[in-house]
Amino acid sequence: MNTERTVAGLSRLAALRAREVDRIGADVAARDAEGARYRRHLAQMATLLQNTDTNAPAHPAHAMNGARYRAALADMIHQHERELAHHDAALASLRGELCAARLHHERIDVVRRKKIAMLDAVHRSNERKREDQQASQAWLRQRLAQGSATSAPS
Repeated sequence: MNTERTVAGLSRLAALRAREVDRIGADVAARDAEGARYRRHLAQMATLLQNTDTNAPAHPAHAMNGARYRAALADMIHQHERELAHHDAALASLRGELCAARLHHERIDVVRRKKIAMLDAVHRSNERKREDQQASQAWLRQRLAQGSATSAPS
């Protein structure tokens, strides 16, 4: 039946879309974890920068070394902040893809469920017609049997 093939095709398509939603969802979760790591590392580096001794050490080489360390740490913080901003933008785009994939899957699933309901209604209607025909035939046989029994001489 054409409707049955349509339902089978829609079921396969819905399964593919569900897998796509799962894949993108897993990717979003992984990227969320990566963003959390970025934020945790940024917080640790900021704490390191704040806790770095800014007192002038006795030796000028130590002072130069401390200044270079603070400058390198500040540069690394800024670099991580830029990377986190790019990461957040990519994550927002991926979340948009996830919403679109979910919406597409839901639309296909709604159409599939409607087709299944329509197919079930057709099957129930055909079954009722078949049962009605059988009941009519049984009634007709019974009627004919009663008619032949009354017309036969005793």
